Amino acid sequence: MSLNLEYFLLVFFASLGVLQIAAARSELKGLSFFPCKLASYIFSLLIIGGAFGWFFGWDNRLGEKILRPGLEGGGQTLYFLLGFLAALAFTLIVSSLLKWRSLPQPGEQGLEALRERGYLQALRGSFRRRKG
Repeated sequence: MSLNLEYFLLVFFASLGVLQIAAARSELKGLSFFPCKLASYIFSLLIIGGAFGWFFGWDNRLGEKILRPGLEGGGQTLYFLLGFLAALAFTLIVSSLLKWRSLPQPGEQGLEALRERGYLQALRGSFRRRKG
C-alpha cells in the first residue's frame, strides 16, 4: 500500500472520530451514529487511537516511509483535504441512513435541524419549505 493511501486512511478515520466527538458534544443527534453519547465517545476514541496506532505503530512505517522523502507539502495537503471531505460525506450519509425514519420538524434551519434528524432529512425538509 502506498504512503498516499495510508495517509488518506489515517486522516479519514481520525476525522471520522473527531466528527463523532463533535456531534456528541454538541448534541447533534442527526450527525451521530449512536443514540448514546458514551457510545459515541468510546467509538471515537477507539477509531482515532486505532488509526494513529496503525499508522505510526505497525509496519515500521516511521523508519521506512515517513522519514524518507515521500509525501511532500502539496500532496499531504491534498490527501488531508480528501480524507476529511470523505469522512464528512461518510458521516452525513451514514447518519442520515440511520435516522431515515425520523420525521421532519418544521421551522428548524441550520445546525438546529440536525439536533434530532439526519442531514438528508433536513435537506429534504428545507426543499419542502421552499416549494410551499
